[in-house]
Amino acid sequence: MSNTAQREARLTFERCLVTPQTSLHEAMQRMTEAEMSIVLVVDAENRLKGVVVDGDIRRALLRNSDVHQPVRDIMTQRPRTAPFNISDEDLRALAEQALSPWLPLVDEAGRVRGLVDLIRLRQVRQSLPNAAVIMAGGRGKRLWPHTADTPKPLVSVGGRPIIETLIRILHGHGFSRFFLSVNYLADHFEAHFGDGSNLGVDIRYLREDQPLGTVGGLRSLLGLEKLPFLVVNGDVLARFNARSLLDFHKQEDAVATVALRDYAVEIPFGVVEANGTKFVEIKEKPKHAFRISAGIYVIAPEILDLVPVGQRFDMPELFAAAVSNYPGRVACFPVDDYWIDIGREEDLQRARGDFGDVF
Repeated sequence: MSNTAQREARLTFERCLVTPQTSLHEAMQRMTEAEMSIVLVVDAENRLKGVVVDGDIRRALLRNSDVHQPVRDIMTQRPRTAPFNISDEDLRALAEQALSPWLPLVDEAGRVRGLVDLIRLRQVRQSLPNAAVIMAGGRGKRLWPHTADTPKPLVSVGGRPIIETLIRILHGHGFSRFFLSVNYLADHFEAHFGDGSNLGVDIRYLREDQPLGTVGGLRSLLGLEKLPFLVVNGDVLARFNARSLLDFHKQEDAVATVALRDYAVEIPFGVVEANGTKFVEIKEKPKHAFRISAGIYVIAPEILDLVPVGQRFDMPELFAAAVSNYPGRVACFPVDDYWIDIGREEDLQRARGDFGDVF
């Protein structure tokens, strides 16, 4: 491979190497740290045994697989590879044919010697054409007095507003066009961000004269956006792979996708099970696990006509309407990375404590 091709597409792959015994949870952590959506499964001699991509793990988790399950259970065992000494011309020909964005390079013994980003090699724009919408119109009553004269997304965590960190993260994933849906103290956002040029992005504002719920204001994007767009609550701090979420949405042929988060609730008492007046057992401080919305969505623009004009309309109503009108085309995307919804004082303080280690 020529030096030019190496600069364009050859990646540092060592952080993507895992063993067959590596858990799904650790594999996702490796992907996040390496900012890639693949891990290469190798033996003790670095011989390639299989690959696991982000979507493989998401689908396994949706089948209720254990996050501690080893990657060998879900890996693709005979992935497409190319010789390490492949010519630049042949590599580019493969890039045009390949369905996968990743191509491991191996030597004659099958040892991993390289990893190629075929999308970069095809010279596709790194900036995503999709827009990102950040919902920032709420009053944040549970964070009073922090939000008495500051909108909740502009509350500082780690020395900058929550929403600014979110924009920076998404910009790092390739988003350059942003819409901020604002209502409460709306002028504060424009005073802070302007048109977004200071952050190297384009920011426009969806202003609500009256509160329209979590998606009522999105109706104004009907006819403007042609591609699926990301929607994120403005009080969420999360490290998640936004590109993988968009890819998943496309692969599922979805009109709406919601990111899911596992959430456990512990009952702080002994729970008694009884049969009438007869005692059966006491379960000491049991935990109940739920899958909750992470406040992160992908919306296809064609479903915006389901949003009524000028009326309050919330995300659960939009998803219910999408299920009715587009059966089988509403998807779920598990998120196992760092995530926190900064809705309460204790969450705000936890986020401030975590910030330096996570972001």
